[in-house]
Amino acid sequence: MSPEAIAIYEPLLAEQERSLGAEHPNTLGTRHNLAVAYLHAGRVPEAIAIFEPLLTQFERIFGPAHPDTLNARNNLAVAYQDGGRVPEAIAIYEPLPVRADLRPSAPRHAQHPPPACRRPPERRATRPSARVRVRSRKVASSKTH
Repeated sequence: MSPEAIAIYEPLLAEQERSLGAEHPNTLGTRHNLAVAYLHAGRVPEAIAIFEPLLTQFERIFGPAHPDTLNARNNLAVAYQDGGRVPEAIAIYEPLPVRADLRPSAPRHAQHPPPACRRPPERRATRPSARVRVRSRKVASSKTH
């Protein structure tokens, strides 16, 4: 999967940087996804080279407590760990908040899904055909006297 993802993300990132700008949320999400693909492909130094400045951007643009910032922080720590830089990974992990609603055995990706999996409110579908439609059910009322 990673070589195919990398082949898609690299030109997409270049196009988004050109058309949207380097700090557009979609560009940041694609950059993050490229770093994750590098990490999964075993290209740890390249992943770290993207994650380090990306975390700084997320912190500056979204703030330190934003879910995408926390996700980027987590993934940088994972990259450090995979690259054998355990002390740096620990230093990144320590300030991460612990969520009580997640079991310790939950997979890493379940705890912090990548930013591309979530759309910001301004990018959510607004067309009627894209909305989830809720069907109403008529419930027979039973009146007891």
